[in-house]
Amino acid sequence: KSFFSNALSGVSNLLVYIAIVALFAAGIIRCIAPVMHTRGTLRRAIRSIRSAGDTKYAWQKDDFLGKGTLFSHWSEYLNNLFFADGVYHNASNVEDYINEETVMYGPGRASFADALPGLMTSLGFLGTLIGLAQGLSGFNMGDSAAVQQSIVTLIPGMRYAFMTSIFGVVASVLFTLLTRATHSKAQTTLVEFYNAMARYAGYKKRSEN
Repeated sequence: KSFFSNALSGVSNLLVYIAIVALFAAGIIRCIAPVMHTRGTLRRAIRSIRSAGDTKYAWQKDDFLGKGTLFSHWSEYLNNLFFADGVYHNASNVEDYINEETVMYGPGRASFADALPGLMTSLGFLGTLIGLAQGLSGFNMGDSAAVQQSIVTLIPGMRYAFMTSIFGVVASVLFTLLTRATHSKAQTTLVEFYNAMARYAGYKKRSEN
């Protein structure tokens, strides 16, 4: 019975580990990677704007920011900017279309990213509770010898049970740090993009309008 209980506890903890890893991987793929991609797109755009020459007016093309997440926002910006006559009116603020929401929070699924750290921590705590409940369910208090034997069996199981909480907290903290670092770099790149547009493309920033 003790062996069966320990085996069941081990399987439960393993499933918790797998769930935490799956959530962490989903966060990287669905929340961090898209922001890294949009940042890379902006960095290429900045280089294109600064290179001038034959690409001086490349920013006026619909696909200047690629065919991905930012395509529709950039196309809408240009449509508003040039109206229907193809003449540059400077009527729009690029910040209204290319901003934190379209570069980071939207592609990075901000709501999901905010929920992930808590979910991973909760899963780790759940694994600990499951491990403790299964370990205590086989605790025998019939006599002193049985109690000692139960303690010897229980303590290793408790150690592994608490490891799920530690694993969940570590995954949560690591994901939070990665998300903040990615968003910070994207924010810096966004400011560089505005500055490049102002300096090389004749765009006036909102504060200058």
